[in-house]
Amino acid sequence: MARRPSPIPPDWNPLDSLSAERHERLTPEERRTVADLGASIQRKTRERSRVGLPGGAPCPPFLQRAEASAPGAARFYLAMDGERFSMARAVEAGAYLQLDADAVASVLDALRGDELIGDTPGGMVTLPPGGVPF
Repeated sequence: MARRPSPIPPDWNPLDSLSAERHERLTPEERRTVADLGASIQRKTRERSRVGLPGGAPCPPFLQRAEASAPGAARFYLAMDGERFSMARAVEAGAYLQLDADAVASVLDALRGDELIGDTPGGMVTLPPGGVPF
């Protein structure tokens, strides 16, 4: 299964955002506080990314119900947006998003239930949400 890239660069350090002058003035306790804050930000971002959209972006309102019933539905919808796809392509995209075949089936059912995916003779296609202009 393909791993999804982390939303946080591996070499990110919260102290890097401080100017050199400010960095030098920090006491050891303040450095620990900044490092703890950075670790907390990373942990929260990774958790939000795991259950919602990349980078911890908030889930759009029209995807919240599907995401609640099938975790990964929002990421899947955005990844497949505007594309006609087969079940094989859906499973392939799901693998990239760290979803197994059963999870992909649940995601498709949740998105169909909210009328965000439609079935056509050429396969499945994502549909714009009702009342939201595109």
